[in-house]
Amino acid sequence: MDPFRQWFNDFNTSDLYRQLQLRPVAYFCAEFCLYDRTIYETGPQMRRDLPIYAGGLGILSGDVIREAADRNFPLVGVGLFYSDSRDLGVAQRRLKMVLDNHRNLIIVKIPLQDRHIYVAAYVWQEKGVPIYLLTTDISLNEPRDRAITSTLYPGDKEKRLQQEIVLGLGGLRFLEVLGIHPAVYHLNEGHSAFLAIEIIRHEIEERLIPFDQAQALAKRRIVFTNHTLLPGGNDVFSNDLIAANLAKLGEEMMVPVNELVKLGLIQESSLFSMTILSLRSAQTANAVSQFHAKKAIEIWPDHPMNSITNGIHLSTWDRTGVGNELDWFGQESDIRDRHKENKRKLLSYVEKVSGLKWSENVLLAGWGRRIAGYKRPQAIFQEVDRLAGIFRDKDRPVRLVISGTPHPADEDGQREIIEIGEIIKTKLSDVACYLKGYNFEIAGAMTAGCDLWLNTPAVGFEACGTSTMKAMLNGNLLVSTRDGWLDEIEINNVGWELNDADPGADFLGVLDREIRPQYYAVNNSDPADKWLQKMRQGREIIAYRYSTSRMLKEYVEKLYAPIISMG
Repeated sequence: MDPFRQWFNDFNTSDLYRQLQLRPVAYFCAEFCLYDRTIYETGPQMRRDLPIYAGGLGILSGDVIREAADRNFPLVGVGLFYSDSRDLGVAQRRLKMVLDNHRNLIIVKIPLQDRHIYVAAYVWQEKGVPIYLLTTDISLNEPRDRAITSTLYPGDKEKRLQQEIVLGLGGLRFLEVLGIHPAVYHLNEGHSAFLAIEIIRHEIEERLIPFDQAQALAKRRIVFTNHTLLPGGNDVFSNDLIAANLAKLGEEMMVPVNELVKLGLIQESSLFSMTILSLRSAQTANAVSQFHAKKAIEIWPDHPMNSITNGIHLSTWDRTGVGNELDWFGQESDIRDRHKENKRKLLSYVEKVSGLKWSENVLLAGWGRRIAGYKRPQAIFQEVDRLAGIFRDKDRPVRLVISGTPHPADEDGQREIIEIGEIIKTKLSDVACYLKGYNFEIAGAMTAGCDLWLNTPAVGFEACGTSTMKAMLNGNLLVSTRDGWLDEIEINNVGWELNDADPGADFLGVLDREIRPQYYAVNNSDPADKWLQKMRQGREIIAYRYSTSRMLKEYVEKLYAPIISMG
């Protein structure tokens, strides 16, 4: 059954819901993982997602969109379309340029440096939820400006800044042209923080009020979700660069540009932070796990955050074939049969791309997510000879599938991929496989098809970490450090907790002593069937506590309703 159906049924008859139907929530994010849900018979080899996202932020925002669509929640998404995305796959057919009633391209003009540039948009319709993806790649712009939205997270700092200006300024102006006047603006991470300055501009023009009053009014309509504590995920620019790019906006607003710069100024520095701008501009901010909120207050002591732990869109990530009812707690044989079918699909793909033919009866471990130093993907390879010996054991063998992709500008991450590939090639070529091209489909196949999910982040760095949620939903048992959302549960009830100081050595020990004996006792000598118990308990935890249904409910209660009640 759906544990949140009644809540949403009641909410959809409330006065708050009726207000949102007239003025929806505008959900701004630099990346969205959008995929074609009408295509069912696919595997990792068929791309049905738009390649306009880099990792967990885009996956999460896409899940929010799908949850809002399924719940008929009044929301509109605003992001960017990256024109250098070559492999659009079957999902491309869902994109349409946004036209007016006369079939003319809708274009808005925004100030940038000493000139104006022009912004159009594609729309992706997810049931009743539109997502507008802004682009500068139109003929009205000069070549340098057409290229602003070409690449996701470019290494060029100024180009990245200009993308964020397009998202914030262009996004609001586009909604205005469409006649959409949101009640709440939700900044999903700091990349869209210039939206706050654009709302201030709008209030000044609309109400003919001074800057400080407009700033106070704008703040009453903005909420902010922070997703990372790491410097790499919190964009910082020089004040001079900000001033140069916002100069013409300041002229339009008749506000000195240094007043705009002050909004994101890091105290006692000459640096401008998009996260600081977001925190100062938002009425309410939230972290994405309880542990994240505790760590965030150490970094931003003047800006305490609510805690709304991330969740996953269950019908997107549930590959058991059950659908939306979540009635997976029935016959024990069904649980095993469904999991084994997903495992066979994954093993078939592994054989296709690598030539490795592995038995479905062998314990299959997986590690898959964005490659980043703090996630420590190489931890499990620290004692590679010992690892190889355990994996090749004749009676209780283990196989490993690993995949991931680094941030486009992360040179260390790129190097780490090469090193992992070399380790597998030279030491583990028969018992481990690295899957290239990590994407939505590969992530789904791995979290559904593996038996054991490895998660090795350094504690205190993972804001949430939803790959473990997807794996647990599909019957994986965890081997993980206690970071992010996993600090909220007892890991040993659904797997095995790893020591943060040396997770690689700890993994080998627990694999040898506990995991393999327990796995191979299934259907054999273990009358209690501990493995099955953990599978069932893991799925139940996710279905009832860590879905986007629960997350959207908390967004309404903790973020949106207080804003709307202020009038």
